[in-house]
Amino acid sequence: MRSVRQEGLTAVSTIALIVLAGFLVLIVLKLAPVYLEYFNVASSVNSLKNEPDLGQKSKEEVYELLRRRFEINDVKRVKKDNVKISRAGTVTTIAVNYEVRIPLLGNVDFLVYFDKSVTFP
Repeated sequence: MRSVRQEGLTAVSTIALIVLAGFLVLIVLKLAPVYLEYFNVASSVNSLKNEPDLGQKSKEEVYELLRRRFEINDVKRVKKDNVKISRAGTVTTIAVNYEVRIPLLGNVDFLVYFDKSVTFP
């Protein structure tokens, strides 16, 4: 008589895998909107390359151009304090630095830091 070998997962293993998969899906669902917004921030900053005479505009005018792009792209987490515009001769540098805190479970949060910097001639 041959011995029968059991194959497959036990009920406890199956439940553990389902819980783990659910937790990973929760993390993705929490982080995806934040990263999508960052891609809109990067797109908005990069689109200023197409702006004519950017070097002749004041810092306020450059910020206003960027703010309008943020509004169109539905960027809500970037405030004026997060945008630094600096000039060195004819070179303009725009840096957008901000962080987002996302509550996960109870007193556990994700803290995501973004830093986008672009230099324009």
